[in-house]
Amino acid sequence: ERSVQKLQSLTPEVQQQVMAEFSPPPHLTDVNDRLFHFCVRSERSHAEQAEGDHKERGAIHQSEIGSGQTGIIPSPPKPVHDAHPEAPDEMALAEFCERWKLNEDAVAKLHTLNPVMQQRVLAEWDAPSYMTKVDGRFILFCVQIAKEVQAQQRSWHDDAPPLVSAAADVDDPVLAEFVETWLLNERSVQKL
Repeated sequence: ERSVQKLQSLTPEVQQQVMAEFSPPPHLTDVNDRLFHFCVRSERSHAEQAEGDHKERGAIHQSEIGSGQTGIIPSPPKPVHDAHPEAPDEMALAEFCERWKLNEDAVAKLHTLNPVMQQRVLAEWDAPSYMTKVDGRFILFCVQIAKEVQAQQRSWHDDAPPLVSAAADVDDPVLAEFVETWLLNERSVQKL
């Protein structure tokens, strides 16, 4: 669903490029994450190419200097992020997930974290070089970072309510405690 939404959000030109060039390895049974990341990379590449073309058009043309015109085209304003100022953007998250070849569960866990937690994960995550599958360890690392950030937030705001947890939807108190301990997302709770 996320990959389809991403594909639909692209300009028609980039959509055509993605559909023409996307070719996942034949051994992959679930290509959704791969397609999503491919869309993000294609969109970024297209934007960088357009920005490069814009800079070339915006350069001062020597032939126009004598006529008093500079030929400078003002740069478009930088996009403003409504999110947390330290929040990694979607492209940074996608590049990170692609670099570490994270599976769907690991990607989902990263997306459940708030922007502060995501920033810490991107800055601090590293896996031993001998590990080829890092998904399980990555999920545990995300849980650890979430707990640390929540503990830090609680110490700053002792009387503030805790972050919303998927445990609120669980009737069994033992199961709710397990969900709260591991900061499980709604998808994991549904599996339980």
